[in-house]
Amino acid sequence: MNFAFGGTGVFDTMEKEPNMSTQINFFEDVLRENDFYSKQDLNSSLALVSIAGNDYGAYLSKASSSFQNCSQIFNSVSDFHNQILHQKLQALNNQTSSLSNSLPVLVLDLYTTFMSAFENLKKNITATATTAGNLRVESPLIMKPCCVGISKEYSCGSLDENGAKKYSIFSS
Repeated sequence: MNFAFGGTGVFDTMEKEPNMSTQINFFEDVLRENDFYSKQDLNSSLALVSIAGNDYGAYLSKASSSFQNCSQIFNSVSDFHNQILHQKLQALNNQTSSLSNSLPVLVLDLYTTFMSAFENLKKNITATATTAGNLRVESPLIMKPCCVGISKEYSCGSLDENGAKKYSIFSS
């Protein structure tokens, strides 16, 4: 089952779709109101709860951002969030470890994954530039948004009251 709504977050974002609490409530309602799944089915199931950057995006969209380079402030916020998330999940795992049928909650840390990929790319480009002598690589990645609102009142995916697109999509 999938109760995800694209563009939403833990809190309310710019999307008018249900936030994470509401999505989890939908899931609980299905489990409570239907007997599609036995207790054995549920005990051998895996639940994936995915949290992306939509909460940050909604908050920070009122700050300005550049697609030309990484923002140390935004990266610091993400890094701090990940540290606290790991601490809270460890505490949750410690609390629930005494339950006979509990499984640990794991983090798929995309921030660290992406930062590692960017660092490796930067090292490879530096090594290439160094071994190529006079070759100078100014910008290995063209950092630009793939989708933006047509004005500051709109964001990617925005529609007007008639359903007309109020955003532009760019290809590389």
